[in-house]
Amino acid sequence: MGKWKTWIGVVLIALSAAGLIFWEVQGREQFMTEAVLVAAAEIPAGTVITSGAFITSRVQKDSVVSGALKPENGSSLTGRRTRAVLLKNQQIASAYFAEDGDLPESGQSFYVLPQDWIAMRSSSLRKGDLVSLYGGVSLQKVGEYRVAFVKDQSEQEVTDPGGGKKPEALDRTMSTSEISHLELVTTLSEYGRIRQAVVSEGGILVVQEPQLTASSAALSKGGKGAVRAGAHKKNEAEDGGTGEVEPPENTAGDESVGSEEAEGE
Repeated sequence: MGKWKTWIGVVLIALSAAGLIFWEVQGREQFMTEAVLVAAAEIPAGTVITSGAFITSRVQKDSVVSGALKPENGSSLTGRRTRAVLLKNQQIASAYFAEDGDLPESGQSFYVLPQDWIAMRSSSLRKGDLVSLYGGVSLQKVGEYRVAFVKDQSEQEVTDPGGGKKPEALDRTMSTSEISHLELVTTLSEYGRIRQAVVSEGGILVVQEPQLTASSAALSKGGKGAVRAGAHKKNEAEDGGTGEVEPPENTAGDESVGSEEAEGE
């Protein structure tokens, strides 16, 4: 009987040791990490994805980015184009890839509208919206532009909770974080106009006009990556060449669309 107890003890010790070894070698990684796709090397913006562009990596579960793609999603990315630069070992999400007609046209690119340039903007701004920019003092219209990205201070995209955005600006009552800066689709010369307006007037008003709030219909009217940048010329002709126009009236009563916030005061 004593020998049996001894053997049982030895077996239990061996099983405990084997369990501990398994936990340290594989178990800890399996339970505390998650397999995601990451970039195998730096990938420039506008790159058409080919096989081998992404590899599988295990990361801590609390470090997985929102919408991160899994290894089984890798084959569906072949042939798609990147919206922006993807760094080596950066996690991959669907939002990083352009849909058909979503990238800038020739001569256009993504230009940053820094936080300290913005004198006023709405908290409801989202990627894909069309906005009008006005000088902060003269209220002279600079142009109309498509918003490529809406970023917070950590360079994360600001969206509605759960990802994406609601079509109507008035329904965007919550966001994942506070807006820091915008990136607009425009040309270098138009960006120079925006910068000059900031220098001469101390800031820019970013105005969402009801008819320009992003929807598939509004975007299709602008064409691929197109925005009516330079529409100030038409406005100047209509108001006698002064170029001064009044910002659109608020059609929602006393409440501004998306609780517009004044910044840089």
